[in-house]
Amino acid sequence: MREHLTISLPDARTTWSVLLALGMILISLLPVELAQLLQFQNELFEEGEYYRLLTGHFVHLGWMHALLNSIGLVIVIWIFPQPLTLRIGLTSVLFCSIFISFGLLLLSEVAWYRGFSGVLHGLFVIGALSAGSVLRWRLPLMLGLVAKLGYELGVGPDSATAELIGGTVIEAAHWLGAAAGLIVASSLWIAKLKKTEV
Repeated sequence: MREHLTISLPDARTTWSVLLALGMILISLLPVELAQLLQFQNELFEEGEYYRLLTGHFVHLGWMHALLNSIGLVIVIWIFPQPLTLRIGLTSVLFCSIFISFGLLLLSEVAWYRGFSGVLHGLFVIGALSAGSVLRWRLPLMLGLVAKLGYELGVGPDSATAELIGGTVIEAAHWLGAAAGLIVASSLWIAKLKKTEV
């Protein structure tokens, strides 16, 4: 009897995260001049280049920077499969991107920015606050993140990371991303409560 080989296609959650990760790596291979056209750059908002609120998070300082963030994205989606479905995941990426950009524009003196790490912090918060039991998963994960952010705030960004990615780590983007993630996670929790009440 001949055995049939079955190939299972990846689910939508895996597909969107891998495609986005590959897209960021490919964008990182663009000439520097093209990357500069997409990066967050605060003085250019006055000239109507609002697309940079979004695109700045998908361009990077180089291929290594993009690779690290892409690996981080796939890992976060893999660790937290339940909340970060296709619809919620993509909506969260868009919301976190725009939230971080407005935060950098209004609350910091950052002149320009490239990278996905702030959005990654937001996705991590959304996943961590929706994961398993409070004491076993949510609290330790959030305490770990708060400790990391506190270290960055007190000591400054890690110099080894800055050397690896080829530029300064903008810790404000990490804080803003975590705040955006907290907003999304809270709205998901409220929506879940309303569903259970019906």
